Amino acid sequence: MGMKDPYDVIKRHYVTEKAKTLESLSLGGGEGRKKGSFCRHPKYTFVVASDATKPLIAQALESIYADKKVKVKSVNTVCVKPQPSRMFRGKRRGKTAGFKKAIVTFYEGHSIA
Repeated sequence: MGMKDPYDVIKRHYVTEKAKTLESLSLGGGEGRKKGSFCRHPKYTFVVASDATKPLIAQALESIYADKKVKVKSVNTVCVKPQPSRMFRGKRRGKTAGFKKAIVTFYEGHSIA
């Protein structure tokens, strides 16, 4: 698979409470925690294309954030399954869309914040 447009690979930044906790641990905001109080390598979470590979995700992020000169250390991917939406009077309303997310670790001293 050749290099696609980086914005086709990286769809958006994934913002949840858990993702924000990962980011704050890497930025030094985790004081007072017993486990994982500080991570040296910043981690960020993104929603990516379902056919994106780990090397392709790393290349896309390095090209999108070329002005900040970030280097990707590792990429972990998770395929999130579709979840059934709420029930109403005993009938299912459908399912949420499934997607693929990538947890990206940058080298120490590199950050997109």
